[in-house]
Order: sequence, then C-alpha cells, then structure tokens
Amino acid sequence: LHCAQCHQENGEGFKKIWPPLNGSDYLKKNYSDLACIIRYGLQGDIVVNGQEYDYKMAAINGVDDYDISALVNYISYTFKVGDGSVMTKEKVKRLTAHCKEN
Repeated sequence: LHCAQCHQENGEGFKKIWPPLNGSDYLKKNYSDLACIIRYGLQGDIVVNGQEYDYKMAAINGVDDYDISALVNYISYTFKVGDGSVMTKEKVKRLTAHCKEN
C-alpha cells in the first residue's frame, strides 16, 4: 500500500518525520479533507496527537475517485479515524471539487 511507505503498515507513522494515521486526532477533526489530501497532498505544519510535524505529503498520482474512496474507507476503518460513514466515489468527486492543489 502506498501509504505504508511513510506511515508504516501499522499506521503509527515514523518517528517525528511522518505522522501517524492510527488514532490520529488530526484525521478525526479533518476527516472530510482526507480525499483532498490523498489527491493533492498536504504541506505545512500540522499537529497530530500533540506532536507538531512540518509535513509535506506528495499527492498520490494515478488514483481515480473510486481508488480514493477505497483508500479513505480503508484508513477510516483500519485506523479508527472516520465518522462512520462510507466514502463513495460520488462523495470523493464532490469533496475534491472544492479543494486546492498544494
């Protein structure tokens, strides 16, 4: 899985370099932004579980709306950060229509 290269297979991140996905308070608060983060990446300072990260995540190229919905659902279910709703490709299209490229 592409995400595991940095966030590790267990989603716990890597030291103070890459933030965790597993139990991430940042993702819980910004869950609706996850599709945009996957599509366009993320840069700038973020705080995850009380730890500051000067973070630059590259966009994941070559994924379509269906792939992004599958990734969001996987991250949400596996790492317990979602709001309980199922992400569909239609929701991804709607959410990513309003986000900006970083």
